[in-house]
Amino acid sequence: EAAVKATPGSEAHAADLRALDKVGQRADKLISDIGASKDASQIDSSVKKAMQSTHNELDIRAEDLYKKVRETIPAKTGAPARNVLDFIKERASNLGGTENLSSMEKSILKKLTPKTATNESGVAIGKIQPTYTLLDDVRKEIGAASRQAGPFKDEDTGLAKKLYSLLSDDQAAVTERHGVKDIYDAARNAVALRKGVEDDLSSLFGKQVDGSLIKPLTGAIKELSKGDISKLTNLLESIPLNMRKEVTASGLGLAFQNAGKRGEFGLN
Repeated sequence: EAAVKATPGSEAHAADLRALDKVGQRADKLISDIGASKDASQIDSSVKKAMQSTHNELDIRAEDLYKKVRETIPAKTGAPARNVLDFIKERASNLGGTENLSSMEKSILKKLTPKTATNESGVAIGKIQPTYTLLDDVRKEIGAASRQAGPFKDEDTGLAKKLYSLLSDDQAAVTERHGVKDIYDAARNAVALRKGVEDDLSSLFGKQVDGSLIKPLTGAIKELSKGDISKLTNLLESIPLNMRKEVTASGLGLAFQNAGKRGEFGLN
């Protein structure tokens, strides 16, 4: 108070500080009303748990639907894999031979290429297609590779995803002939959603899902003062819709706290 009285224009300065303090109080109340967590680790944990729970639910849902399809289609039903085989054969041609294919592609080629059927005299009389069970197993194996798991975990994930899609198309053709394509399509949709959640988890918490979203969140909030909303927008798109308000409020809360500690507070 003595300093204020002794300094010219200090009364106006003090009024500014009081006004700024009121802004801070209003901001803090707003953040609390929105539902922001005062504990940064709490919001971090809540988002991660919610997303992992959704991922697990989708995984269970997809497997239940695939099980219904398997129970409908006889295990030894012939299941041509034309789409994936045509793709691999074209790749082999472009690469200069099958020896240049990835081990993942070689495995698919070996397992799913139709075998020649012969009569008692050894004369070829047709082709024996791979069974539906084998096609399903190969699809799951390649699906694991697309998530960097299973025997082909070190293979190119982009190629694995392409092969998985083609295998799914081949499988869908079989399910259509047996009248369960609607169930199969529902299973594929569940898998697509699960993969979307996987990608979001990786973008927020790292590939091993052992990181924290606090650092990217505070960084995104900081960019707002510079007029850049893209970082926050991209981050929020990966977060469940019902948690975006709380995450944003928590980010703002952290920004206010950090600014206060440093003595830097920008109304922007």
